[in-house]
Amino acid sequence: APVPGGHAGYCLRWTGREFIYYSTEQNSGADRDEFPVIMRQYSSPDLENWEYMGDEFTTRPEKEWYRVRWDELVILEDEDAFFGYITSECHPGFATDSLGMLKSPDGIKWEVIPPPVIEWEDLPPQHMEVCLCEKIGGRYYLGMGGRCYMGHLGFSLFTFVGDSPTGPFRPDREAFRLCGTTTRDTNWLAKTFHWNGEILLSNWITTSLDKSFPGIFGNGKSLWVGPLKKLKVDTGGHLRIAWWDGNEQARSDLIPADLIGAEHIHPAPGHRGSFSALKVRGPDEIHLSGGRDGSIALLPVKFDLKTGLIMEGVLKAYETRGHVGTHWHPAAAGFYLEETPGRGLLIQMETLGLTRIGIFEYSATSAFKADEYRVAAYGNINRGGSYLGLSRFIQEDVVGPQGFATPCGIKSGTTHYFRLLVKEGMFELYLDDLLVQTYITGDASGRMGLFARSGPVEFRGIQIWQIG
Repeated sequence: APVPGGHAGYCLRWTGREFIYYSTEQNSGADRDEFPVIMRQYSSPDLENWEYMGDEFTTRPEKEWYRVRWDELVILEDEDAFFGYITSECHPGFATDSLGMLKSPDGIKWEVIPPPVIEWEDLPPQHMEVCLCEKIGGRYYLGMGGRCYMGHLGFSLFTFVGDSPTGPFRPDREAFRLCGTTTRDTNWLAKTFHWNGEILLSNWITTSLDKSFPGIFGNGKSLWVGPLKKLKVDTGGHLRIAWWDGNEQARSDLIPADLIGAEHIHPAPGHRGSFSALKVRGPDEIHLSGGRDGSIALLPVKFDLKTGLIMEGVLKAYETRGHVGTHWHPAAAGFYLEETPGRGLLIQMETLGLTRIGIFEYSATSAFKADEYRVAAYGNINRGGSYLGLSRFIQEDVVGPQGFATPCGIKSGTTHYFRLLVKEGMFELYLDDLLVQTYITGDASGRMGLFARSGPVEFRGIQIWQIG
């Protein structure tokens, strides 16, 4: 049953004997004016029957250090001690925007301690909510999230690294944004747990189509939990989100996509010229080239997106750089999720350091006056062709170019392995088994296409499974 007065109890831990639930609640006791929010603990042997553990296990923020908030506990077990990281705002004179901290010998009885040190360097300090803290390879990785930080409207998760559980923690500038969005509230709070020697991550995903700020409260839209992911550190010491092999169990029936029946729906035949062509090399291989207006090969199957699908394969895009490359346009490969004929959601991975997501519209005539780059006057020699006004791209989200833990675009002439999951109101894309983005699909019709722009793209080994 719901905890009366419960506010933000995201933390659950198995001790080896019982489950402990750490619940942030509105304080109804005699000291409620002094401590309006407290953290209570409940125990259970089976996740069904819960017992309040008593006031001796309840924690209150230490007023010397903390002024507001006391919620969203994250627990790190480090050798012979447990450390608790809890969302709280410190007194301005005591610490720069930070979080609260607790320490315990057993993870049950807690002592409130001063906040960990965060050194923001030249970045603007921002109070954030605690999402995770993990010790990997002798270093401590603190993940904190918030909205509207450095241009990311959606709730995004940022990585800070330290050599001690109490800090100092510093932003990992090279891979600072672990995941997030630039507009819609797609990535929400992310939490980790340990399973069979791996650190797994689950993120909450909104299927709301409302782009307002904050965008999800009170609009009746639902929150989903996305597929589980693996948290890992790469050879450079940066935290990354990777594909978890356990998700392969979600594959059910193989869908015979039969690419031989793919239709070249854009551009219209009279506008293709030498830059846009479709060559079907077999039931699982397509070579697609596009000019500046882009090129779409629509797959012959209408997919059941309520059930969902997993598409896997490899792609390789080639730039068509001319003798002078100053104004050279990036080649791009991607995926098109149709909403209505002539309009859909485009996932576009470019060779100049960006992956962009947005609405792509196309027409059989020159219906659009300016292209996405606003540089239609540039020459048409080996730079992807001239812009014909047959398409328009309305960007909603961008990944890249720097400071992202997720892949930013693709490399010309390089083979990349992709996994694309689509189900009802969302999709998730992986490139070389690293998460690129989790996003919403809008009113997808179930028709999907492959995309190329400003160069040729090879799609090979494509297989599609129904999600079981």
